[in-house]
Amino acid sequence: MRAFISRTYSRDDARTTEQIVTDLRQLDPKVQGWDTVEKRVGEEVSALLASVFNGQQIPAGTAFGELSPQQQEALCIIQEVCNEWWCVGNVMRRPLASYGFDFYEEQFKEFLAGERVSQ
Repeated sequence: MRAFISRTYSRDDARTTEQIVTDLRQLDPKVQGWDTVEKRVGEEVSALLASVFNGQQIPAGTAFGELSPQQQEALCIIQEVCNEWWCVGNVMRRPLASYGFDFYEEQFKEFLAGERVSQ
């Protein structure tokens, strides 16, 4: 259990938030291979969430508008860059749910639009 918590909420990544975003945007299955990118997408999303949420899950009932501008931007980037990964197992859902965004794709879009709160 400690390993899971450490892995999920770790702030040990030395990269800046901007570098994590750059690395996330550069993932391309055509260049790096499907299996590599599938693994890295989850890792990069986890690293980005840990960076902007300081390794802390948000409280249930939090609205998108209550998040800091940096947190809002990170979630919008995740939706933009990782849109095609929602249909691949729990690649997207697992890291997002760990931070209080326990949604599937359509529900996550509703959260970003201010039509739903965190669970």
